[in-house]
Amino acid sequence: MRGLSFNNFLNQVKKELTTAENSWLDAWFKIIKNKPTPLARNFLIEVDRNEMYDYICKSREKELENLWDMKDKEINSETFHHISRKTATTKPIIPNWISNEGLDYDEQTWKKFWTTLYSFQSSPLGILQQFHLFLLGFLHQEPYYSYGSHNPCNFCAQENADNCLHHLFSCDAFLTMWDTMGIQPRALTSIICNDKLKRQDYFRINKYITQVMSKVRRRRQISGLESINQNEDPEDH
Repeated sequence: MRGLSFNNFLNQVKKELTTAENSWLDAWFKIIKNKPTPLARNFLIEVDRNEMYDYICKSREKELENLWDMKDKEINSETFHHISRKTATTKPIIPNWISNEGLDYDEQTWKKFWTTLYSFQSSPLGILQQFHLFLLGFLHQEPYYSYGSHNPCNFCAQENADNCLHHLFSCDAFLTMWDTMGIQPRALTSIICNDKLKRQDYFRINKYITQVMSKVRRRRQISGLESINQNEDPEDH
C-alpha cells in the first residue's frame, strides 16, 4: 500500500468489484467531495497494510464530518442513497461465484430475477434475507465454513464436501427437507433465475436455506468442541 497513488489504488479496488458495485463507486465520486484534512490527503500514500486494517475497522465519525455534496451541503447515507439512484447505472448484480459454477445468465435475466426477489423481500421486509445472503456469497464462508476448507462433510462424510453447495443440493442429510418444498430438480438452477417459481416458492427456499445453514453452523460448533476435548490433557480434569 505504501507509495500507491490514489488513482492506482482505486483501479486495484475496482478490479475486484462487479459492474453494479463499480457503478455505485463511480456514483460516490460524482456526488461526494471532501474538505481536505492532513489525514484524508496523505492517508493512502503513508499507511501500510496493518494500519489500513485498523483504519477501516475503527469508527470514522471525524472523517464523515468532512463529507459534502457538490452543492456544499452535508451528506449522510440516506441522502447519498437518494442522489446516487440518479447517477448509478441500473446494471444488476451478477455474483462471481455463480458465474464460476458455469451458470451464464444475461443481464436482462438477472435484472428480472432481482426485481422479483426484491418485490417479495419487501412484504414483509426482510423475509428473504437468507436467500439474499446465499446469492451474495455470505453463506459460503465464516461462521459456516472455514476459508479454503477441503474437509469431509460433517453429515454424510463425503470427501472434500464441507461447503454450502453440497449441503444445499447434494447431501442426503437434507434431501427430505428439500423434497418438502416441491421444487425439482434439486439443483442450483432450480432456485436462481427460474421464472417458474411462485411467490411462496421463494419463501420456501429461504426457509430451507435458513434451516440447513443453522444445522451446518451447529454441527460445526459441536465438531469444534469435540476436537478441543480430544486434544485436552486428561490430567487437567
